[in-house]
Amino acid sequence: MAKILGKKTPESQSSILVKNKELDKMKEKEREEQLERKKQVDKKRAWEMMCREKPDVVKDRETERALQRIATRGVVQLFNAVRKHQKTIDDKVKEVGGSERKKAKILSSVSKKDFIDVLRRTEGSSGVAVKTEKDTGAAADEKPAWSVLRDDFMMGATMKDWDKNSDGEEAEAHTGGDAEDSD
Repeated sequence: MAKILGKKTPESQSSILVKNKELDKMKEKEREEQLERKKQVDKKRAWEMMCREKPDVVKDRETERALQRIATRGVVQLFNAVRKHQKTIDDKVKEVGGSERKKAKILSSVSKKDFIDVLRRTEGSSGVAVKTEKDTGAAADEKPAWSVLRDDFMMGATMKDWDKNSDGEEAEAHTGGDAEDSD
């Protein structure tokens, strides 16, 4: 013991003497592993941030203002459409009167499609609404050549005559095609 205490140790090392140096080796290995993990995390973070760009307030001021105006208009239109839709529903409920059954029927008949129609009507100016009415009128005049594309295809059909429509259409298509070839 006196021999050990008599030894002078450098200040860089700890004063506790360890006979087995494996503990120091394990600590060194652990430090290296931590450094390696930190390098991997930094590398991953750098990879994730590679194409990200912080916005420049001075450079993008006008575009941000334009986007903000567009968003504000959209939100205002949405809230106006919601208010208008709620008002029409309230008016319908008031017209019905005090009957709870009729009120429930009116409220159950309200659909998402009705609200979207209200939203589309308030979306743009009256020119846009006229344009859509013309488009729907033109679409109603033009019937698709293939009956499967019609909106009312198979409405009211029964299972017993499921093949009759297709046979008739095929015959019409063959006769119509032959007539065009002969001209």
